Amino acid sequence: MLLGPVAAPATGGVTRALETGAAEWVAADANAADLAVRGEPEECRAVIELGVQGYVVAPLAVGGRVLGAITLVAGPGRNFGESEAWLAQDLARRAALALDAERRRGTARELLQMVGGELRAPLASLGRALRATTDPAKAGAVRTAARALSAVAREARLAARFVAVTPDTGGRRVDLGNLVDAAVNAVADEARAKGVDVETAVDRDAVEVAGDRRRLRQAAQRLLEAAVRSTPAGGRVCTRLSRAGARAVLAVSMVGATVAPPAGLRLTIARQLVEHQGGTLTTAGEGPGPTLTVSLPLA
Repeated sequence: MLLGPVAAPATGGVTRALETGAAEWVAADANAADLAVRGEPEECRAVIELGVQGYVVAPLAVGGRVLGAITLVAGPGRNFGESEAWLAQDLARRAALALDAERRRGTARELLQMVGGELRAPLASLGRALRATTDPAKAGAVRTAARALSAVAREARLAARFVAVTPDTGGRRVDLGNLVDAAVNAVADEARAKGVDVETAVDRDAVEVAGDRRRLRQAAQRLLEAAVRSTPAGGRVCTRLSRAGARAVLAVSMVGATVAPPAGLRLTIARQLVEHQGGTLTTAGEGPGPTLTVSLPLA
């Protein structure tokens, strides 16, 4: 098992499998040099001495990311058949899921630490309010603190559900325009109550990606929630969905805000959801206000 990422000069075998995410299968008369990853003389000699007749390189791919590769080789007098090729790919799939599950457990620990940090302030407020409950006029402070704790608890439960389940990356076509409209509708009441306008501009041509519809909708909604809560009253959240080459780009600008949303639960969840669909989430401060940008490969 070779864990990437690896930069190498070769154009086939292990290197190409790592770069493309597609399995490499050579049944017989293989070039052993294809299995050299770094191209160093000692490595090449060691690989050639194995007397490789055939090989299968199966990438460890999950969520649009290649984590590494499993390589099976056949020695002299033996060819690699289709059954061995399928075996290697099945082993790679299982190994990739196991590695991803371990990474998710690490993500869960990080999110729980974040939850603990975000709970400190509301807990302190609740403690102060409880000490003041002998005065009926202070009862509102208790309710406010309780609502804050409830909101954090809801986000924590959402985070726990997210890290517990591997997203569906089966390649279903998803219309991002519909998902953006649904996300805008979901935050409309909160934006209206705060006095923030939400504007939407969607490319008239369908912008479709391959991925998990439910997860992508969650990502769009968390993104807009973070934007609305970071924009002051009287400001605007401008959402634009467009194409940029072979990618779909969703830009959410916060007009009137001076700083980007903090890296809290909503943005952390949104980033993880987007990355599992093969995309990226970045933050920039240029323009009329801070902008959160999601980029995803088009279907």
